[in-house]
Amino acid sequence: TWENSGGAAQMGESSRQAAVRELQEETGIAAAEQELQYVGTVVRESGARSGGSFVDTYLLHRDIALADIQLQEGETVDARWVTPDELDALCLQGVVARPVAERWAQFKEKIMKEGRP
Repeated sequence: TWENSGGAAQMGESSRQAAVRELQEETGIAAAEQELQYVGTVVRESGARSGGSFVDTYLLHRDIALADIQLQEGETVDARWVTPDELDALCLQGVVARPVAERWAQFKEKIMKEGRP
């Protein structure tokens, strides 16, 4: 399934710093912290196997050619750009990872309303 870049913050690292680092590691895209637009936070309740967590979502608005994406070996295997309508269709087809599809459903209206920062 398709997912977006993401990961966990390391000790002493802010959520935004972690997002910048993970984006660089997984795609080769170098971004400054201030370029990331905060979208929102999802709180995951603790389960039988793990504790709870906070999942912060950020957007980066920049024109980047797909050919310039550098996939992290062993972590990412493909990349593509999609429009919001295409993302809706992929979610309906079940080819987007469930947590990503759920965050898209939760934040879509806000993202579409606010547009570019």
